[in-house]
Amino acid sequence: MSEEIQNLEREGIGLTPALKKGGVYASEVVKLLKPHEAAVEILHVNGGGHKDYYALVIIQGWKSPKVIVMGNSTEMTELLSDESTDLPAKINKVYAIDSRTYQLCWEGVQKVLPPTVKTVYLSAAGVYEGLSFAAISGAAGKRVGDTYQIRYVVSTSEIAEKTLMPSKTITSRSALLLGNVLYSCPESPGQLPGRCRLTGPHVDSLIKKAKAKSTLLHQSAATENSLAGLDLRSYDIIHFATHGDFTNRTPDDLKFSRRLTIYQNSEAFLRLAASDCAKKVIKEKSEDGILTATEITSYMDLNAELVVLSACNSAIGTSQGSEGMFGLFRAFKSAGVKKVIATLWEVDDKRTAEFMKYFYTNLFKPSATVESAFETTQLFVRKSLGWTPYEYGGLVLLN
Repeated sequence: MSEEIQNLEREGIGLTPALKKGGVYASEVVKLLKPHEAAVEILHVNGGGHKDYYALVIIQGWKSPKVIVMGNSTEMTELLSDESTDLPAKINKVYAIDSRTYQLCWEGVQKVLPPTVKTVYLSAAGVYEGLSFAAISGAAGKRVGDTYQIRYVVSTSEIAEKTLMPSKTITSRSALLLGNVLYSCPESPGQLPGRCRLTGPHVDSLIKKAKAKSTLLHQSAATENSLAGLDLRSYDIIHFATHGDFTNRTPDDLKFSRRLTIYQNSEAFLRLAASDCAKKVIKEKSEDGILTATEITSYMDLNAELVVLSACNSAIGTSQGSEGMFGLFRAFKSAGVKKVIATLWEVDDKRTAEFMKYFYTNLFKPSATVESAFETTQLFVRKSLGWTPYEYGGLVLLN
């Protein structure tokens, strides 16, 4: 073992505030993991001559985390850089069988995981947060999702803090659906993406088939004021089928985003009715049709088991240093939501609509949980329907 790795292992528990948050140590995580579970925290380490990214792997019974060297910024930029405008081809290339992605992003972790491990709680930082780990494929064509249930978390310290919500069946079935939004400007390629348009009424019909109570906000009624006028804590499911974007994006940000990575110096938001497509400056708590991550955290009080963000790039956030990424996912978690389904890239409308049809059908089966419904659906569309990584990998379940 190299001196660098030995030093890091000695420092291991102190490498990230996420594992030491509020006095919580990795040793506490070890105690609470079950024999079939592992926790993996991917860290971005700056300075000291270290490589950029490491993974801390924690297994029940281990005295300390294993430290795995991951790809550095240069390697990851080379992996993800692609100026092609063909998004499906670009993403399928990243997740191709025996690609460089597996070597940089999972091979080292895979080597230290015991065969008994089936569930991995995964927290990623930097460019790694934009990866669909379940879609990564090794040399034999076996994808990570074939072997492990990947449970994305803000931080693995949530295990020790016991803030991870246990899986449960949604029984009361009260849903709020927002979609088919009427914006204040016409759509054009330069203003809004041509994907991510699954409509609220479409989802509403799926919910009603399951004999669940639903409230639908669509077209001009899908406003911030309409949301504010509802008892949002009464809903088990909240589904946003609208456009997602980032504030203050520059041409460089747009170029950067095509590399499947994160946005810099901007904030994630959802577009609601009457939003101005050209708006650059966002005023907090204003009826501008722009629902930002900050507004969600500051003004929303939720109790939903699940929020679905059927909007492009809704799982991506902006860098907050050692605290990881801040975006819509963390915002909804802070507001009281248990689990979030979000997207890593501009997903295809038709495929997303199909996925949601299968997902909600599975979700409302007796004894089904959000996790089981999502994983069953993802496995079905990939193995039975032959979907590509671009078609299914962009949808992720965040715990």
